[in-house]
Amino acid sequence: MDSVLLPAAVPAMNGEHVLDLGCGAGVASLCLCCRVSGVRATGLELQSAYARIARRNARINQVEFNVVDGNVLQPPERIAACRFNHVLANPPYHREGTAVPPSDEGRAASVIEQVPLSAWTELGLAVLVEGGWLTMVLPASRQQEILSTLHGFIGRLMLRPVVPLPGRPANRILLRYQKGGRRGLTVVPPLILHETGGSSFTAEAEGVLRHGDPVEFRA
Repeated sequence: MDSVLLPAAVPAMNGEHVLDLGCGAGVASLCLCCRVSGVRATGLELQSAYARIARRNARINQVEFNVVDGNVLQPPERIAACRFNHVLANPPYHREGTAVPPSDEGRAASVIEQVPLSAWTELGLAVLVEGGWLTMVLPASRQQEILSTLHGFIGRLMLRPVVPLPGRPANRILLRYQKGGRRGLTVVPPLILHETGGSSFTAEAEGVLRHGDPVEFRA
């Protein structure tokens, strides 16, 4: 679900260039390209097997998606020297020892943190144009950490909690950070996934997950 919610939260427009950090099999970028026509998408992926799958998925879906092999800590020059209107990231966010890793090594590397969260935000903001947006999805438990990580930068931060049911605490947060925007923090009302009882999606969640609607950040 994260790979669908994340691109739905990216405020991209026709003709803009988007970088997907740790793009995996390309799900998030393909969803974004489907929702917003004319977006130019580039992905950075550490695991070559996933990068190959992402390229294949792009061909099958007839989407222009340039996937680059490389590491967030030492990005290749073709990424580091480029500038993007948007950067999106769904980084591996379980700290080692806090979750049981999947038996598949590739899958484990995609969910267990090996690179600090600060490295993802630093690269994302470094390659953004002034006024561009960094969009991320993270566990709600890491909200204070991401706020501390972004504290030293000048920009506008918007958070939207994602909650499973009305009245429940958030289990995810969607984050938008505008580079060079007017400094401030806005927390908008949560995106509620399920109706009371949990048997069906809310109208908003249904629109995002099945019909390509954007996730709005209205206060």
